[in-house]
Amino acid sequence: MDSLKSLVTILLMILNSNCYSDVEELSYYNLVQDEEFEIRQYSSHLRASIEFKSKKDFNDKAFKNLFSYISGENSENEKIEMTTPVLISKTGTYKMSFILPKRFTLQSVPLPTNNEILIHFVDEKKLAAIKFSGFMWDFIVKRKKSLLKKWVDSETNFKPTKGYITAGYDAPWVLPFWRRNEVLIEVKLP
Repeated sequence: MDSLKSLVTILLMILNSNCYSDVEELSYYNLVQDEEFEIRQYSSHLRASIEFKSKKDFNDKAFKNLFSYISGENSENEKIEMTTPVLISKTGTYKMSFILPKRFTLQSVPLPTNNEILIHFVDEKKLAAIKFSGFMWDFIVKRKKSLLKKWVDSETNFKPTKGYITAGYDAPWVLPFWRRNEVLIEVKLP
């Protein structure tokens, strides 16, 4: 029985290990780290984003349309490498963003053929972060956002701005307990 358990564990680790080991990740460095909480300085970067008013349209189309863009549905018919994280924000509308590889500039990035997708430059930012595994269910995100905001307000010299972002790093087939998710809140010094 122990050998079967070991074999299953090894197979699961192989299936889930480093699904994105070669995937470029948005770079940052930590300014503050306190157990599960961090304040990070993110570098400037390009994003491809799509926004919907309807949650149903967002769920049905956002990832599919952005993935089509990086799969070659763009002005150069060029496949663009997947990066992490995938960002989601909800501020009256539902918005999903893919971070574009560092090799691109605003002048060199292929333009989307889908006019719902916007390419935009994002200046460097300071973001507070809390990591969690599992699924990004609304009640979990809400709880993590509340914990993060409370920590920023009481334990740091930073002040949170409005809104928050969820960040997902893993492929859909990664088992929940191995997933890396985050809630991010932009912060600034008072």
